[in-house]
Amino acid sequence: NRSEAAASGRKWFPFNKGGEFRRWYGNIEHVVDWERDGQEIRTAVGENGKVKARPQNLDYYFQEATTWSNVSSGAPAFRAVESGVVFGHVGQSLFGSERARTVLLAILNSSFGARALEVLAPTIHYEVGSIAKVPVMLDLDPAHESLVNNLVSIAKLDWDSQETSLDFEAPGWLDRASSGKLPDAVNHEFARWSQLSADTRSMETLLNALVSRAYGLDGEIPSEAQLDRISLVNNPYFRFERVRGQDDAVRLFQ
Repeated sequence: NRSEAAASGRKWFPFNKGGEFRRWYGNIEHVVDWERDGQEIRTAVGENGKVKARPQNLDYYFQEATTWSNVSSGAPAFRAVESGVVFGHVGQSLFGSERARTVLLAILNSSFGARALEVLAPTIHYEVGSIAKVPVMLDLDPAHESLVNNLVSIAKLDWDSQETSLDFEAPGWLDRASSGKLPDAVNHEFARWSQLSADTRSMETLLNALVSRAYGLDGEIPSEAQLDRISLVNNPYFRFERVRGQDDAVRLFQ
């Protein structure tokens, strides 16, 4: 929370600034100077003699949240945010209990949620007011909890495999390369992420069906998730355009 952050003596904190289309977890790749409860930002004065910035909703800073990007040229994508993060306007956030945040991720990232937002927010801007209009059913099938938690875990593993992640440690293939040939290690990593991408696709499909069924729309809204929309960096079918089969996917992954 704010008092703990101020007492820590730290200067830089993770900053949620939205980012590209990515579901479940990630896009925290910026930091902000929030030393002494953001004193410098909150008191800096411009040439006109007025305070440059007036951060809002400070008591929600550093809390766990469900977030999305304010501007998107396509479907919105919602992500879990861990505690300890400062949010900005384009990295908008919803707060609540763990149960509520899990339900929100399930509904908003589902095909039902995407269809609802096509109607409620037909522009490229996804403001809090538009998101708040999506009907939320808190008593979903309990199976949604494990599906969401697993999807978040895989997305976090994927995000942390990239050097831009604040929690990056080493490439996944590095340990295997130390005891064998590099091409073999990379091929093993490709196989691993192919399976994780397939698992994510399967779970998203199940979740789509679960949410549609809860709203009495089973069979009315497509539930099948598409591999090229499984938003993992290590999924070449999402990361690259016009992937021409398995061999091309392996080449691009390498």
